[in-house]
Amino acid sequence: MHGALHGVEPARSPILVTSPVPWRQRLAIAVGCGLLAGLRAGLISETAVRPSDFSQVWFAARTLLAGQDPYAVIGPGRAFDWPAQLFYPLPAAVAAMPLAPFSAFWAPVIFALLAGGLFAWALAEHGYRPLLAFLSAPVVFAAEVVQWSPLLAAATVLTRLGVLFIAKPTIGEAMFAARPSWWAVAGAVLLLAVSFALEPHWITGWRAALATQREVHAHVYHIPHRSRVTRKALTRRAPNRRSRR
Repeated sequence: MHGALHGVEPARSPILVTSPVPWRQRLAIAVGCGLLAGLRAGLISETAVRPSDFSQVWFAARTLLAGQDPYAVIGPGRAFDWPAQLFYPLPAAVAAMPLAPFSAFWAPVIFALLAGGLFAWALAEHGYRPLLAFLSAPVVFAAEVVQWSPLLAAATVLTRLGVLFIAKPTIGEAMFAARPSWWAVAGAVLLLAVSFALEPHWITGWRAALATQREVHAHVYHIPHRSRVTRKALTRRAPNRRSRR
């Protein structure tokens, strides 16, 4: 019964039948999407009131290469003025070292370009339809503030990117649970080894930084030309907690 009924194969839904986009088109799509993500990050950077999310990790990488403690120079009123201290573990700074030589403008743009391109390549693994996700508000927002999420999401298809899970453990732990691989294990071991070699006591500084985090604030950002559905989704209030009791 599982596959045929009286010798007749059941019809398969076209939604469930997916195949990777041909590699030439896939490459073109990935490059195009990466360029769009990098362009968006660059345009936002020119008018932003504060650096991007990746900028603090970029600065931490430069500080580490200069032989200093990143956890002592990032935060409110410090060398890198940021609303909070550095909550990333030191392996994130080690992973960002290849972009350390670039300027404060170009490093986040290149990171957004790479993250966007790899995310698009991963989406194309299952055909053209998943690529619509690239136009979603979360992906646009991730490009604007230059977050790690598109890069880590791509690791669900491109398992070698799992080496970066340790850089963002809040997301990486869940991603590893969903897609465990030896690449993630090897990446964690390597990045941790380099981190301890460069800064043996970094965990103390990291824990001290995390101890200053008292609450998490959710921010709603304006997205130009958003649809009515997106506007409602962004402005919808959470249910009152008292009503749940």
